[in-house]
Amino acid sequence: MNKLCRTYIRKVKLLFPVMGKYERKYIKAITINVNDYLADVPESTIDDLYKEFGTPKDIIDSYYSTVNTDDVIKKIRISKYIKLLLILLTICLFSLTIMKIYIQYEGHKVFMEEQIHSEETIIE
Repeated sequence: MNKLCRTYIRKVKLLFPVMGKYERKYIKAITINVNDYLADVPESTIDDLYKEFGTPKDIIDSYYSTVNTDDVIKKIRISKYIKLLLILLTICLFSLTIMKIYIQYEGHKVFMEEQIHSEETIIE
């Protein structure tokens, strides 16, 4: 896969709200077609790819016109909940880490205050 193909496919991937199994298959099929086209016409530009295959927005529109909308909405909702769960988990882990550091620091302060200092005094 050459640089032009990677650039084109990257632009298409950016427009997918959720990248599931069927979206990956669709991207793979487009990648094969673009690579075949670039093998036949190696001096192509990105504008040539847009003319031949359509803009990334056109590709996404054609994909979603053939897919059941309810499935897409369900995938988007699930991904939203997963992202929210990961954010909450990260916040909890960060909070627990801060609490542990604070408790250890307080224990260290108590240890330093209660540490026995011995002094040797010489009486003459």
